Amino acid sequence: MIEVKNLYYDYEGRGNYAVSDVNFRINKGEIFGFLGPSGAGKTTVQNLMTSILSLQKGDILYNGASIRKIKSGFFNKIGVSFEDPTIYLKLTGYENLKFFAGLFDTPTNDPL
Repeated sequence: MIEVKNLYYDYEGRGNYAVSDVNFRINKGEIFGFLGPSGAGKTTVQNLMTSILSLQKGDILYNGASIRKIKSGFFNKIGVSFEDPTIYLKLTGYENLKFFAGLFDTPTNDPL
């Protein structure tokens, strides 16, 4: 489960928040997507959820553990697709997934 609680982020530190009071929960097995206009804060939230940006205010919990206490190796086990994903057009979606999983020695449990 992933839970985002009272998330705020200000790029300039002047009280002009890119995201403010963001709250949601993603339960195990759910597929979740961010939709909204340009500048709404979708990428900022993703960057916070993956620790590309550091939390300023609020918290993000993975299975009840705060992102502030999670070791960086945890993020090798999750996947996020940003607005401009890198893929190889000559490969199928499946082949792209296998290729990128292989770069990080990620087991795929693939019977093929």
